Amino acid sequence: MPVEGRDETAATFATLMISQDHGATWAVGKPAFSGGNECQAAQIGDGSIMLNMRNDHEHFRAVFVTKDLGQTWQPHETNRNTLIEPNCNGSLLRMDYDQDGEKKHVLLFANPHSQKARTHHTIQVSFDDGRTWPKEHHLLLDEGRGAGYPSLTRIDDRHVGIVYEGSQAHLVFEKLALAELLER
Repeated sequence: MPVEGRDETAATFATLMISQDHGATWAVGKPAFSGGNECQAAQIGDGSIMLNMRNDHEHFRAVFVTKDLGQTWQPHETNRNTLIEPNCNGSLLRMDYDQDGEKKHVLLFANPHSQKARTHHTIQVSFDDGRTWPKEHHLLLDEGRGAGYPSLTRIDDRHVGIVYEGSQAHLVFEKLALAELLER
């Protein structure tokens, strides 16, 4: 489970909280990034876990990866240099799908896609475990100013849902076909 903590100086950090016995006991991982909070986790293709987090230091997402359930962290190649943000929560979701009998997966990321304000609420798609987020696979949901705070979820094998605070309503829910996001 992705979690936010505070160290002895009250600085925020993001990490994972892990149970390996169906919730009977829990262990908190080491901090992935100091100044990071509001994080999302997804397993990537090599089996490691990506932690994508709000970054209170600059207007880029912090992205770290662990291969040992949060005991050690390595910065992802896109850490603090690729996914822009206005310091707001984002949502990360891995979607597995079948294409012509071949198992594939993508990462979906949603946030206010701006470095200035919580505007341009967008879903982005990565076909390579977050290394790239091709512009032709960005779906603009709402250009106006809203609070943001998106939450992506899998509805079924062919659909994803998103709830976010947009410019036209306090809460907006949209159901999207995965094919629409992949075939843009």
